[in-house]
This record gives sequence, C-alpha cells and structure tokens, in this order.
Amino acid sequence: MEQVVYLDTEGIGSTLFERSVDVHLVEGVEYLMKWYKSALDADLMIWFDSCGSIRRFQLNVMGQVTEWSCDHGLRTGLIVETEIQGVEFKLAEWSEAIRFDRDRDARALAISRRVVAAMPMSSWKAMILDSLSL
Repeated sequence: MEQVVYLDTEGIGSTLFERSVDVHLVEGVEYLMKWYKSALDADLMIWFDSCGSIRRFQLNVMGQVTEWSCDHGLRTGLIVETEIQGVEFKLAEWSEAIRFDRDRDARALAISRRVVAAMPMSSWKAMILDSLSL
C-alpha cells in the first residue's frame, strides 16, 4: 500500500513568525531584511528597499525554495547540501546552495501560495501572493 504524505501548508503558514530584522548593505545600498521562521521546517526572508518596496523574497519549505527578485523574477529550486571533508572525518562540515530549476515547478508554486495565504495578515502579504501568481 502506498503511503500518502500530507503537507500541512496551513499549519506551516500560520506558524511563520518574525524572528529577526536586519539591515544589509549590498553594493552601497541598504536593504531591510525580515526573517520569518516556522518550527515546521520553513523560512521566509524578505528584502525591502528604502521606500518599503519588496526587492526580493525567498520561501523555503522543507528544502523546496521559491524565490522572486527584481533581478531574476520568479523561480523555484531545491536546497542542496554538500559535505566538506576536513583533515579528519570528525571535522566534516556541510555547505548549502540552491539549485534552481530550469523551468518553474508548478507544484512548488502552489505550495508556496498556500503557505503564504495561511500566514497572519501583514502589509506585504498581498504583494508576495501577486508575485507567486506570475
């Protein structure tokens, strides 16, 4: 019998809460970055310009990434972990990188829309949902 796996997108979205607010300096321009975290293996990071407009957001749900930016538009991908061996096996470390899909993954976009829709109301929620509908 095939096991059915249920992804609780409402539970994930409703438990994404702000964890950090930082200012990042990129090529001489300041961006406000907000980080939202869920105990259900999800993160949302949003970068705002000085006018309060979203310049980039990245949603990670269990390693599946959906990202939108002014530079690259909307794209999906996966977090790929690579083991980096030290001199001794005990010193092994992990490196993470995002491998973006050649074509957008419609299933990943649908999951992202459901997660964001379930988040508590905020001033930027509608902007992100609009971006996910591209």
